[in-house]
Amino acid sequence: MFEHRTEPLLSGLQFAWRIGKALSFTILVAALSMFLGTLGYHFLVGADWDDSFHCACLILGNRDVSVHPASTVGKVFAGLYVMYGGLVFVSMVAILAAPVLHRIMHSLHLDESDHDL
Repeated sequence: MFEHRTEPLLSGLQFAWRIGKALSFTILVAALSMFLGTLGYHFLVGADWDDSFHCACLILGNRDVSVHPASTVGKVFAGLYVMYGGLVFVSMVAILAAPVLHRIMHSLHLDESDHDL
C-alpha cells in the first residue's frame, strides 16, 4: 500500500489522493457503524429513531449516552456496541494518521538529494 523507503517520496497530488482514500474509507466505516448502532438502539434498546442515532454517534465519538437500556438484550447490545465503538474510534484515528506518519517517516529515510517536500 505504501512505497518502500528506497522509492521516491510521493508527489503532493498523489499524497492528497492517498489522504482522500483514507478519509473515504473512514467515512464509510463511520456511516456503517452509525447505521448498525442506530438499528440496534432502536430495535433492541427501544429508543426512538432520533435518540438511537444520537446514542450511536455519541458512542462512536467516545462520549456517554443519554438513553440507558432497561432490558437484558438491550444491555448486552449496548455493552458490545460500546466496546465496538471504542475500537472503531481508535481504528479511524489510525487510518487517518497512517498516511501522514508514513510520509514523515519516509521523508526522514531519504537522502537530501532525493526528496522535495
